[in-house]
Amino acid sequence: MMNLARYVLEGSVRIEADRCVIIARLTDTRTGVCLWSEKHGCDTHQVSTDVPRIAAGIARAVAEQKIGRESCRAHMSV
Repeated sequence: MMNLARYVLEGSVRIEADRCVIIARLTDTRTGVCLWSEKHGCDTHQVSTDVPRIAAGIARAVAEQKIGRESCRAHMSV
Protein backbone atom coordinates (compact mmCIF):
# COMPACT_ATOMS: atom_id res chain seq x y z
CA MET A 1 0.00 0.00 0.00
CA MET A 2 1.33 3.43 -0.94
CA ASN A 3 1.62 6.00 1.83
CA LEU A 4 0.52 9.27 0.22
CA ALA A 5 0.89 12.71 1.75
CA ARG A 6 -2.16 14.04 3.55
CA TYR A 7 -1.53 17.63 2.43
CA VAL A 8 0.08 19.28 -0.56
CA LEU A 9 1.52 22.79 -0.69
CA GLU A 10 1.58 24.30 -4.14
CA GLY A 11 2.22 27.73 -5.44
CA SER A 12 3.30 29.97 -8.22
CA VAL A 13 5.55 32.94 -8.80
CA ARG A 14 4.65 35.43 -11.48
CA ILE A 15 6.45 38.54 -12.63
CA GLU A 16 4.15 41.37 -13.68
CA ALA A 17 6.06 44.43 -14.89
CA ASP A 18 8.07 45.50 -11.82
CA ARG A 19 6.09 43.32 -9.36
CA CYS A 20 6.62 39.74 -8.21
CA VAL A 21 3.38 37.95 -7.24
CA ILE A 22 3.64 34.81 -5.08
CA ILE A 23 0.60 32.59 -4.47
CA ALA A 24 0.60 29.59 -2.11
CA ARG A 25 -2.17 27.08 -1.39
CA LEU A 26 -2.49 24.16 1.07
CA THR A 27 -4.82 21.37 -0.04
CA ASP A 28 -6.09 18.26 1.74
CA THR A 29 -5.23 15.44 -0.68
CA ARG A 30 -8.01 13.16 0.59
CA THR A 31 -10.83 15.65 0.09
CA GLY A 32 -9.36 18.03 -2.49
CA VAL A 33 -10.44 20.94 -0.28
CA CYS A 34 -8.25 24.03 -0.21
CA LEU A 35 -7.54 24.60 3.48
CA TRP A 36 -5.57 27.81 3.15
CA SER A 37 -4.28 30.16 0.48
CA GLU A 38 -2.37 33.39 0.49
CA LYS A 39 -1.14 35.91 -2.08
CA HIS A 40 1.95 38.09 -1.62
CA GLY A 41 3.49 40.77 -3.76
CA CYS A 42 6.77 42.62 -3.78
CA ASP A 43 8.82 44.82 -6.08
CA THR A 44 11.14 42.85 -8.34
CA HIS A 45 14.16 44.86 -7.14
CA GLN A 46 13.40 43.73 -3.55
CA VAL A 47 12.88 40.02 -4.29
CA SER A 48 16.12 38.93 -2.63
CA THR A 49 15.05 40.48 0.69
CA ASP A 50 11.27 39.93 0.52
CA VAL A 51 11.10 36.29 -0.65
CA PRO A 52 12.79 34.80 2.46
CA ARG A 53 10.38 36.77 4.67
CA ILE A 54 7.39 35.67 2.58
CA ALA A 55 8.56 32.02 2.60
CA ALA A 56 8.92 32.08 6.39
CA GLY A 57 5.41 33.52 6.71
CA ILE A 58 4.00 30.81 4.46
CA ALA A 59 5.81 28.10 6.45
CA ARG A 60 4.37 29.45 9.72
CA ALA A 61 0.84 29.67 8.31
CA VAL A 62 1.00 26.13 6.88
CA ALA A 63 2.33 24.74 10.16
CA GLU A 64 -0.49 26.44 12.05
CA GLN A 65 -3.09 25.04 9.63
CA LYS A 66 -1.66 21.53 9.80
CA ILE A 67 -1.35 21.52 13.59
CA GLY A 68 -4.88 22.86 13.95
CA ARG A 69 -6.32 20.29 11.54
CA GLU A 70 -4.46 17.36 13.08
CA SER A 71 -5.46 18.42 16.60
CA CYS A 72 -9.09 18.70 15.56
CA ARG A 73 -9.00 15.27 13.86
CA ALA A 74 -7.41 13.72 16.97
CA HIS A 75 -10.16 15.12 19.22
CA MET A 76 -12.88 13.92 16.84
CA SER A 77 -11.53 10.35 16.83
CA VAL A 78 -11.55 10.05 20.64
